[in-house]
Amino acid sequence: MADNKNTFSDFMTDKDGDYSTAQFLALAQKMLSEGRKPRKIFLSMYRAALTASAEHSIGEHYYLVKMIAVDASDYLPEINELVDEMLERLD
Repeated sequence: MADNKNTFSDFMTDKDGDYSTAQFLALAQKMLSEGRKPRKIFLSMYRAALTASAEHSIGEHYYLVKMIAVDASDYLPEINELVDEMLERLD
């Protein structure tokens, strides 16, 4: 990963998605700092992404839904383990 030399142009054209990620994170942080409820922010961002992808193209919408399903099913065991560890520490 250190061998990848990204340019400002790569960032601005969102070649690898970093610009979009940075924008979503900045927006989430702004809303959190306003005192908004985290669950509502994150669920709204998720639903907005689904709406935007469907309005853009059915192909992009299908890809997004498919990737969310794959990522979520891959991540769920990890987060379950993490939560279990956190709960054990509280006991």
